[in-house]
Formats: sequence, C-alpha cells, structure tokens
Amino acid sequence: MSEVETKLKELARQLFADSRIDQLLAYETGTLNGRARPCVITMVDDVERLVWNNTCSNNLAVYLPGIFARQPIKPGKPAPEPPKVGIVVKGCDSLSISLLVKEHQVPRDKLVVIGMPCSGIVSKDSAKIMQSCLECRTPVAKDADFQIEGERREISAHPFSSTESFESMAPDERWAYFTEQMNKCIRCYACRQACPNCYCPECFAEQTNPKWIGVSSDLSDTMLYHIGRMFHQAGR
Repeated sequence: MSEVETKLKELARQLFADSRIDQLLAYETGTLNGRARPCVITMVDDVERLVWNNTCSNNLAVYLPGIFARQPIKPGKPAPEPPKVGIVVKGCDSLSISLLVKEHQVPRDKLVVIGMPCSGIVSKDSAKIMQSCLECRTPVAKDADFQIEGERREISAHPFSSTESFESMAPDERWAYFTEQMNKCIRCYACRQACPNCYCPECFAEQTNPKWIGVSSDLSDTMLYHIGRMFHQAGR
C-alpha cells in the first residue's frame, strides 16, 4: 500500500467518524487488468477498498448531478435533505466540480473535495502516460477542502501543444482529420455519459419536437451530433 493510499484511508475514516460525509466517491481495484474503477463508500468498514494509482482515470464528478438531483416532495413532508458527499479528485477533475457548482447543479456546501497528487494517468491500451496528462495545466486540485500530498506532475511547459498543432493545419486538413475521427463513431453516446458537463435531462440528439438530427450512424448525422455537442459545451 502506498503512503498516499494510507493517508486517503485515514482521512476517509475521520470524515465518516465526524459525520462530515454520508458517502464517498472514490476508486477501488477493478477486474479489467487491475485498473482502478469508481466506487461509492457508504460506511467506514469499506474504506479498505480504496486505492490510488495511475489507473484512476475516471472523472468522478460525472456522478454528482445524479446524486444531487431533486427528489420528489411527498405531500405533508419536508423536502429530503441532500446527502453530504466526499469526492476524490485529480486536479483536472476539480475543474468539472467548479463548473457544476457555478451552474447550480451541485451544492458546494454538501461537498467535501479531496485533492489527490497525480503524476499522470496511463493509457488503457499501453503503459504510456496519456497525452492530456503530458499537457497538464492543473496538477493541484482547485478549491479542495483537503489536499493529500505526494508525487505529482509539474505544470506542462507546453500545455496547448496539441491545440497549436491542430490550428496550424489548413482548413481542409482540419476537416479531413475531423471526418476521419468521426467515421469511427457508432453513436453509442459513451462520450456523453462520461462527460460531467452533459447533465441535460434530455439530450438535443434525442429530442423529437423539434427533431434536430437523425439517430443513425450515417456520417452526416454523426457530424451534426458532435459539432452540436461541441458548440453546446463551448466555454465549459
């Protein structure tokens, strides 16, 4: 067990003991090649399941809008109190929480944010650090209630190298690259489900009145879905 994991478990036990949290969004060892997977801890006895390593790739902020969704109010009874939620985050994940709080999807006073030291996440397909980690701009979690210290990446000296490379292409080259990538899409919507910023109750891609786009995997429908989603996410 790493020193960072030990610190995380000690903090989790203390937060439960002090009734600071009702549940903790974190990571445990998964079944796929030993990679970490998301888990929800609701009692102190389960704290030993927690892990922290360079396979903790999921952005756990994606679960917060569902956890804090308004519950139906029963006649004659007060509105249910939102849970107190602890969440383990990397620096990049913390930006998602800031956005969700800003857009009133998550009550900040019900969150306990635990910032973790991150040295980069390894790709699922290889042992290489992901490109987004090589261009890291947020190695420290923003506005965390607790910071667990340990080895972490430095801010990249070239945080926008991929963007600059793409911008250097001629318009026709950009469109050819984009088309090549979109040809791979099967409209499974995994991108939408994994995105913390996609919290609309009904996605524009599935609306029928008005019907914005078709639901096929035809390239024109796929292009419209991704371009529409990109503009919808612009600024986030």
